[in-house]
Amino acid sequence: LLTTINQHSSIVSVAGCDGKIVDVNEAFCRISGYTRDELIGQDHRIVNSGIQPREFWVAMWRTITAGKPWRGEVCNRAKDGSLYWVDSIIAPFKGPSGQVEKYVSIRTDITGAKLAARDLAAERKRLDIVLRGTNVGTWDWDVQAGQARYNERWADLIGYTLEELAPLNIDTWATRVHPEDLTRVNELLQQHFDGTLDTFECEMRMRHKIGHWVWALVRGRVSSRTPDGEPQWVSGTHLDITSRKLIEQ
Repeated sequence: LLTTINQHSSIVSVAGCDGKIVDVNEAFCRISGYTRDELIGQDHRIVNSGIQPREFWVAMWRTITAGKPWRGEVCNRAKDGSLYWVDSIIAPFKGPSGQVEKYVSIRTDITGAKLAARDLAAERKRLDIVLRGTNVGTWDWDVQAGQARYNERWADLIGYTLEELAPLNIDTWATRVHPEDLTRVNELLQQHFDGTLDTFECEMRMRHKIGHWVWALVRGRVSSRTPDGEPQWVSGTHLDITSRKLIEQ
């Protein structure tokens, strides 16, 4: 079994009941930067990054010493100081006496996925800062299903909370657009769907909760299409331009 696992580039180590490493494979040495001789006889604290709190390890040891397998995502530190993430499974093996004799740890390198998730979270945070700074409402529309998503600012623009507008769909927007503007909006949308317009942009009026009309500059673009070329998701922004319109009038 271990031979098969090794052939699939899994990161494997075997520890005795005292937690000391008795065997490692080449993948473990490669990702940690340590040689086999440097690892044998050590415990896994040699690659401990300090990222996980003590309680994390206490819970892990409590599980495996009870003879139960454990799984978790662990951040380790290589010999050169760099960090790497692994999805780890630790399986305790019991001897004839029923006591745990050794622990076999099988890991998969997930560093790339973790870094991508971190970068995505940072990008979302930056986007949120921009949206808050510009006070822009956002929307996403699943054209084929008719479903839609809006942020709180979008709802606030017309005097509502998102909870008051639920369930959210394309009619949440369409039923509040001024009838004189809706035809023009649909024409521009269709031109964008057909590829005549690179982006969708329009000024339109929307009915506020207390009855007056609010002017919004709406921009959007198809972000994905179905296999047959039909628009799937359209995303965009709403910007309140009522003050500018009143000045123009």
